Amino acid sequence: MKKLFLLAALLIAFASIQAQIAPKYVVSLAGATGDEVRLSVNQIIDAAELGISPAGAQVAKFTIEYTEGGTTKTLSATGKTITKDMKGVISKMTVGQSFTIKDVTITEKVATSTLKTMKVIIKEDVAH
Repeated sequence: MKKLFLLAALLIAFASIQAQIAPKYVVSLAGATGDEVRLSVNQIIDAAELGISPAGAQVAKFTIEYTEGGTTKTLSATGKTITKDMKGVISKMTVGQSFTIKDVTITEKVATSTLKTMKVIIKEDVAH
């Protein structure tokens, strides 16, 4: 029984050390981060690309998922740049509509990771 507790303690300690060593990457769009963000169409179009922090990693690819006419659709991009097709879909969205940025794959040196999703809800545009 003592060996089992010791093994469990070692596993917990190892997981804690790994979490501290591995950087936590965060995807951003127009400077906004989080599970759910509110951005205007112009903010998204002006941003033109996804950001990643901490510095040193690169966005290798990502997908946006949106609903059009009751059907869920996806568009994918290679690299960090929002594609022309994505901009076309986003530019037609109205306040309250949303899309999800998903399957964001990043690379850093020799490692590759996939980040969690981010829901983007279209908000009213403000003059800029």
